[in-house]
Amino acid sequence: MEYLWGSRFKGNSPIHQLNGLSKLFSFGCFTVGSLVVKDFTYLLAFIGLFFVLFFMSNLGGNDFNKLIKRFWFFALITFLVHIIFPPGGEMMRARVLYGCKNGIFFTLRLFLLFAFPFILLETTSFEELRATIEKVSGFLARISSFFTDLNIIIILSLRFIFWIGQEIEEIREAQLARGINWKRKGLISKIKGVIPIFVPTFISTMRKAERVAKALQIRGYNPGARRSSMYEMSFRLNDIVFAVFSFFILFMSIYTRLIG
Repeated sequence: MEYLWGSRFKGNSPIHQLNGLSKLFSFGCFTVGSLVVKDFTYLLAFIGLFFVLFFMSNLGGNDFNKLIKRFWFFALITFLVHIIFPPGGEMMRARVLYGCKNGIFFTLRLFLLFAFPFILLETTSFEELRATIEKVSGFLARISSFFTDLNIIIILSLRFIFWIGQEIEEIREAQLARGINWKRKGLISKIKGVIPIFVPTFISTMRKAERVAKALQIRGYNPGARRSSMYEMSFRLNDIVFAVFSFFILFMSIYTRLIG
């Protein structure tokens, strides 16, 4: 199976076995729910929920490091903004403490904004995600044909994200085999070091896009036609239970915010 971040992990965990549509709905509910809550206790409960789902997915330390590498810069910026610009008040010390508290709260919230989609993408193959997007766009296409065109744009974009990642890695390994030193010092040197990767990747991407466009034209692609899929989407009891549980979590998050 091809996964969006390039892994080939064929998981057999309870999360991997869920239907793509139920996973998309459930992790969407978890993400929105974590953004709705405004109490620190409920936010920590969502952190705990993330780690439960993370270990249920049979993801390991390497996967967690991968998540942190994508998150730490945004976390640092979020925390520093709340420290440097604390809310107004009479005493400076109280303002700084309140800024630290807000910084930790919004940093954890931002972490969950990365974390739940990360589990979704790490446990869902590209083909499964594509079929899920087609299923959703099929419902929306009854409203407007715009969603049919949007569907093919999203699918091709996701495919190119995966493909460009593979292309960059292959070009980088080829450049390393030719003796290029990537450990450069200085900003100008590092920018110059990107050129041997950027130029071949850009040219290769343009050629790939042209081939895809010709393939769609030759095969007579019609945006308005009904398409079949090799991936059969079936719902089982665990899909329904997981979806109901996630909706309950979202409902409770909204409820606690309204009464809070």
